[in-house]
Amino acid sequence: MKNIIKLTRLERDTLREVMSMSMDYSSMAISKMVDERIDVKLASMDLTPLSEVPKKLGGKDVLSTGVYMRIIGDISGTTLLVFPRDSALFLADVLGGREVGSTKILSWVDRSALEELGSIVTTSFLTAMGDFLGIKMYPSTPVTVFDTADSIVNFVLIGINKDVDFGLVVKMDFKGAKGVITGYFLPLLYTGSLNVLLNLVDKRIEDGSMPVKKHKQAPELLKTLTKKK
Repeated sequence: MKNIIKLTRLERDTLREVMSMSMDYSSMAISKMVDERIDVKLASMDLTPLSEVPKKLGGKDVLSTGVYMRIIGDISGTTLLVFPRDSALFLADVLGGREVGSTKILSWVDRSALEELGSIVTTSFLTAMGDFLGIKMYPSTPVTVFDTADSIVNFVLIGINKDVDFGLVVKMDFKGAKGVITGYFLPLLYTGSLNVLLNLVDKRIEDGSMPVKKHKQAPELLKTLTKKK
C-alpha cells in the first residue's frame, strides 16, 4: 500500500513561492525567445496521486501535446509540460510569429520551438529549486509526444525502474498580446527523490528560510537556451 503524502500549509506555500520564482525566469527567457512580452503565471499547484493526474490535465481522453525531459542529479525523475491540442497549435503560432489560427498541424519547426519552451520551463524550475534547496539537478534533451493526456503520462514513465507515486501538477498561464494559453507542468519525481525534496523543504522552513529571487535577469543557463541561431 502506497503512503499517502499530503503537503502541509507551509510546504505548499514554500513550493508555490519557488514555482512563482521559476515562472519569473520563464517569463524573461520566453519573452526574449519570441521578442515580445510573455507573462507566465502560476494558476494552481497540487501534489496529486499519479492515477488522478490525467483528470487534472482536463481529462484522460483529451488529445494533448507533451514535452518531457529526464532529471538527473541530487534529485531524479521526469518533467512533463502538457498542452491540450488546440492550445499547442495556438502556442505554435505565437512562437512562430504567425497569425493565431494559422497552424493546423505541428511542423518539425513547431515541435522544435515547443521543445525549446519545455527546456526553458524545466530549466527555470530546476534553477529556482536548486538555488533554494542547495542541490544540483540537470535536464536531458527534450522530446515531444502526441496522444491523450493519460497515454502521454504513461508513455513518459515507460522504462523507469523506480516508482513514481505522485505528481506535482502545476497549472500555468502564458499571457501575451495574442491571448492566454493554459498549460500544465508536471515534475514527476521518483518516490525516494520526492521524499528527499520534501525533507529539504521542511529543513528550510525550520531554518526560517524562504525563496529569494537572486537574479534580476534570466539565469545564465536559461540565456544559453534563447540565443538566436
